[in-house]
Amino acid sequence: MPSNERMWDTIATFRPNAMLLLGDNVYIDDPESVVMQQYTYQRRQSRPEWRKLTASTPTFTIWDDHDFSTNDSWGGADISVPFWKTD
Repeated sequence: MPSNERMWDTIATFRPNAMLLLGDNVYIDDPESVVMQQYTYQRRQSRPEWRKLTASTPTFTIWDDHDFSTNDSWGGADISVPFWKTD
């Protein structure tokens, strides 16, 4: 939600040495829709608050269920299922 994007500016005021995003970075909940996945990440990546913070702070992420599927899903070992998981 755009009104909550100010949190990135709040985090930046602490001048972190690094930022760790530990899963559920975005909520896709539509694993078969490539467009939804792209939109969800692009929406965050395009926010000026996010861009300013990540331009000056090393950022590391891991994925959890909502980053690639629905709640409590299992990504599984097959790297090609769903087909966009390797993109």
